[in-house]
Amino acid sequence: MRDRPVERPDLLDARATITLVIAALVISVRRFQGFELDVLLLAYEAWPREPWRLFTSCLLHGGWLHLAFNLYWILRFGSILEPVFGALTRAILFLFLGTSSMAAEWAFARGGIGLSGIAYTEPHHFYPLPPLRREWVEMVRLRIRQLERARSEPDTPVAAEGLFSSFR
Repeated sequence: MRDRPVERPDLLDARATITLVIAALVISVRRFQGFELDVLLLAYEAWPREPWRLFTSCLLHGGWLHLAFNLYWILRFGSILEPVFGALTRAILFLFLGTSSMAAEWAFARGGIGLSGIAYTEPHHFYPLPPLRREWVEMVRLRIRQLERARSEPDTPVAAEGLFSSFR
């Protein structure tokens, strides 16, 4: 593990991240085109024979916006974190987070799809890195201010405006 993240990360240094993104993109696009991909969804009947469905169900997405949002954040954070932690560590983390989030989704909501279980945990991986801790805390403070402003001025598109501007 490196001490510091690379200032300008290269996506080619993020092999596990790129592999995950390409897999989710290809599988989701095929589903949007009408291909029958139920074999990838988690199903109670298939669980004992096909445990890989815990992970493959997170590669499917419900729509273009769902796909774009998840892939954007995984690429954004993965290109910074993977050179620090390494491809193998990130691949194991993706596998663990994908399967555990789908298992929780199945236990409490009877199934789900998407990489949100991975994407929502990505910002938390910055906190242990001392050079990024201050940026992480500032990002959280910015989000809180934006939410407070959005609550006080409901017609202002604060959340959308800040969505893509936090980590420039």
